Amino acid sequence: MASLPLASTLGVAFQPPVRAADGGPARLWAAELAFDAADLADVARPSAWPDGRPTWLSPPLAAPRPFRAASPLWLPRDADGAPVEVAVRFSSDGSAWSDWYTSDAEIAAAMTPRDLHAGRLFFTPDGQRARFVQFRIHGQPLRRLVLALHDGEGGPSVATAAEEAEPPLRTLELALPTTPRPPIIARGAWGCPDGDKSPRWPPEYAPPTHIVIHHTVTSNAATDWAQQVRIVWDFHARTLGWGDVGYHYLVDPQGNIYQGRAGGDNVIGGHTFAFNRGTVGLALLGTFVGVQPTPAAREALAQLVAWTCTRRSIEPRVQAAITAERSCGAMAVSKPTVAGHRDFAGHGCSPTDPNGTSCPGDVLYQELGNLRLRASSIMRGLFITEAKLTTTKLAEGQRLDVRVTVWNNTTQVVRGDRNPPPGFAYQEGESFSAKPATGFVRIGLDYAARPAQPQYPYRWGLGGDLQPGERRTIAGAVILRTQRATDYWLTLVQEWVGFAEEFARTRIVYDLTPPKAALDPQPAHAFGPIRISWSGSDAISRVVSYDVQVRDAPSGDWTNWLANTSATIGLYKGKASKTYEFRVRARDEAGNVSEFAAAPAGATRTLVVSEGYRLALPAIRR
Repeated sequence: MASLPLASTLGVAFQPPVRAADGGPARLWAAELAFDAADLADVARPSAWPDGRPTWLSPPLAAPRPFRAASPLWLPRDADGAPVEVAVRFSSDGSAWSDWYTSDAEIAAAMTPRDLHAGRLFFTPDGQRARFVQFRIHGQPLRRLVLALHDGEGGPSVATAAEEAEPPLRTLELALPTTPRPPIIARGAWGCPDGDKSPRWPPEYAPPTHIVIHHTVTSNAATDWAQQVRIVWDFHARTLGWGDVGYHYLVDPQGNIYQGRAGGDNVIGGHTFAFNRGTVGLALLGTFVGVQPTPAAREALAQLVAWTCTRRSIEPRVQAAITAERSCGAMAVSKPTVAGHRDFAGHGCSPTDPNGTSCPGDVLYQELGNLRLRASSIMRGLFITEAKLTTTKLAEGQRLDVRVTVWNNTTQVVRGDRNPPPGFAYQEGESFSAKPATGFVRIGLDYAARPAQPQYPYRWGLGGDLQPGERRTIAGAVILRTQRATDYWLTLVQEWVGFAEEFARTRIVYDLTPPKAALDPQPAHAFGPIRISWSGSDAISRVVSYDVQVRDAPSGDWTNWLANTSATIGLYKGKASKTYEFRVRARDEAGNVSEFAAAPAGATRTLVVSEGYRLALPAIRR
């Protein structure tokens, strides 16, 4: 069968610079074959298929140069029509072909800036280069199809990258036994085009409470795993349009660990729909549906989980609460702290959300119990296993209660001072000062923008020494007097030695002042729905929602139009030739509510033509 070059449909090759194997400049090559509906009508011919579904088959397509992986993206003709599957196969000579690799929409269009559904990333057999690709469409015609071709050539080999892995380090700054950091290959060492930066996806941060295990659904037969990591980066960063790889770390079959998402500690990744905030994504390179991970990969993953759990005070063998961030509203759920991707499925708001996945493959998923046990056996250190900050309004001030459970998972006694005693309540601005007691461990509570006085964060003693294996719960409180909204966090303090990393970072709002709200001046007459906009402000905290009311002018009864909405613009449907009046009030994050703002000049509207209304966003950023 003759091949079709399709030169007119080739996109511009994406070639960001990466480091060559010898340290010199190199290029990470990728290209796209793009087809619109007219192209597909010319190229893809209807084809009979045993299951009777509508099917279209392309001729062999010649790539502009050899490649090692392909990923399809598409837009169906009918969003509510039959499900679509796209299959691809590869050839080095246009005659001998690989098996077909088939994918449905693994990633919904709403999750990519390109507004295209995305299928899997498919690697050529044994990681060898191909020159030809052929596609097959099942289900319904497409309005657009893109085949992204990836190579990954030009960066360091896995051997070179492994030689530059950062050596093991111990984590917490306390002079106590702790879990060592395993060797990790930095982004620059594996040839990331953006180095240690992420210019197209600026980092955001949130403390993690869970670890999510993935498989990359890529080849198990490759040999240059650093090259595979570069291709995964290219798929996430460029093809999907995310700007960076979504996983925090990747592990290859040789046991090498690669740094993924840029940004350092607590950076938010992109790997688990609705749960990216508060999770760390760890991915094994390969496909583990019917194949076991190698012993080296298993052990490296366990070391990585143990180190991550130690640094973040995550107990690997329990369940904990986590919040799903969804377009239809947040939802609190309980999940294993070390879980498979599939454990977080099924929390979407609509059929277009990714509600199902088999990741990380049946075989790897069945090994998660052993992974938790192995990670737990590796972990050593002093941990905060539970931490909670709650507030209570008082007649004068606000009480901030602290409750912390500490676990001594070492083989030595942890020296715990009795002062200040557990349960002690500080007045705002007080600080604990005592004779130097090097090595004693206390609980610390610090907050953003702490002034020079108090010189130290609030601290509470453990109530005495903590024996190996012992857990103890310590409570304390601070009486707040200054109205403000700021972040507080807990830490372990080893006196005159150092601080452990922060835990339970929480925004605490002490705000007794109602916000302000105002309707924006608008033209007095409207054709069609009346466009109304409003705004709010708060001197201490944030405005989070509004109530908008309407009445027949000048003296009708006020009725609720919008309640507890975060929108700041609305289109109101009324009756033709009627006159309406509007008013608004605001609500801040402390729950304070303003008075309804009186209608300013121009807030009375005469509706000439009625067409219905809708809300117009953007909403308030929370």
